[in-house]
Amino acid sequence: MIVGAAAVLALVAVTVPLILGGVSWPWAWYAAGVFHALVVGGYVALILSMFMASERDAIRHVRGAWGEDNTRDLLRQARRQGLIWGWVDGIELERGDLDHLVVTRHGGLVAMDSKWRSGFTQRDAEDLEATARRMKLRAQGVVETLLRSGRGDHRARGASVRVTPLIVVWGAAQNELSDPLRLGEVELVTGQGLLAWLRRPEGESVDHAAARDLLTRLEDFRDNLATRAKGAR
Repeated sequence: MIVGAAAVLALVAVTVPLILGGVSWPWAWYAAGVFHALVVGGYVALILSMFMASERDAIRHVRGAWGEDNTRDLLRQARRQGLIWGWVDGIELERGDLDHLVVTRHGGLVAMDSKWRSGFTQRDAEDLEATARRMKLRAQGVVETLLRSGRGDHRARGASVRVTPLIVVWGAAQNELSDPLRLGEVELVTGQGLLAWLRRPEGESVDHAAARDLLTRLEDFRDNLATRAKGAR
């Protein structure tokens, strides 16, 4: 509150003389605008810093958002390079969510999640492996639901869709990992190694028509879930 009041007083002290005509300098309004921007920007930065300091999980959420943004950027590159057909973000389920479901050209459907790690310990490996296993089960559940809803529909292509879970690791921990790292049936890949991982020609090819059909069904499924959730509030 004190900092906010001080910022307001500073803005008033600069602005009032201009309004009253007490300053004749031709660049006065321009300088006042720059001052206003600096004060407001500094105040917002201070509030964010205080939030980070007071909320223990805040920085974790921010880093998680950075990782998600980085992964999306690489997925855009992968689509431009013809490595994937496309992907669907943010499927919110009752028991968790799916960050990215990626329809590859070779290898079926990849359930992808991004994690930011400053280091990598055995506990991290166990946690990420468990996360990937849950992610695979959710993705398989979504695919089975789509197949049931499309049974009897000539567009229902996907009975042989293979779901592969993948954790994309960002942050300093990338320097500690072999690329990719296999944990049981689960693979981890660093952000800098994601495109190389997607280039691996594994599994049966996914044709364009089947990919478009699957992406459309996934988008509709996500949107219907979001609409129902919104209506339940």
